[in-house]
Amino acid sequence: MTAIARRTLLAVAGVFAATGAGALLGRVNVEPDFHRVGSKSAGSATPAGPPRPSGSPRGPSTAATHQLSAALDRERSLLASIDARIVADPAAAGALANIRSDHVAHAVAIAATLHVSAGVSVAPTGPSTQTSASPDAIPAPTVAALAAAESAAQQAGAAASAVLSGADAVLIASVSACEAGHAALLS
Repeated sequence: MTAIARRTLLAVAGVFAATGAGALLGRVNVEPDFHRVGSKSAGSATPAGPPRPSGSPRGPSTAATHQLSAALDRERSLLASIDARIVADPAAAGALANIRSDHVAHAVAIAATLHVSAGVSVAPTGPSTQTSASPDAIPAPTVAALAAAESAAQQAGAAASAVLSGADAVLIASVSACEAGHAALLS
C-alpha cells in the first residue's frame, strides 16, 4: 500500500467522526419509555419494552428491509473478499484488520436492525476452513480490487440511504461513508 498523506488521513478521520456522531444521534430513542395502561383515571404506567430506534416503531418496512438486506449482503461480500486476501497473503492481515473489524461491526448493526443473525465471524477465515478446492472459496482479490469493491459498496450504500428514512437512512449512510474511507485507505 502507498503512504497516506496527513491531510487525507485527517479528512477520513473527520468523515468517520461526523458519521459516527450522526449514527449515534439517529439511533436515539425519541419515543416515550412508558405508555398508559387501563383507564385514564387509573394513571398507571408500565414499561413499553426495550427502546426502539426512532423512525421505525415496528421494524423496517418491506422496502427498507430490501435495502438493508442488500447492505448486509454487501458487508458479507466485502468480508469474504478481505478474508480471501488475508488467506492468500497473511502479511496483509495486519493492514486489513481494522477494515475487517469495521465490516463485522457494520454487518452486526445492520443485522440487528433487521432482527436477524449477522452470519459473520469476528476472526478471519483461515486456510484450514477455506481452501481453493472449496466450492465456496473465492479468488483472492488484489488490494486495488478491494479498493474498487469498497468504492462500489459505498456508492450502493449512498444510493440506498437516499431512499431510506430515519434511523435506517442514517445507519446505511454511516456505513457508506466508512466504506469511502476504506477505499481511500486502500488506494
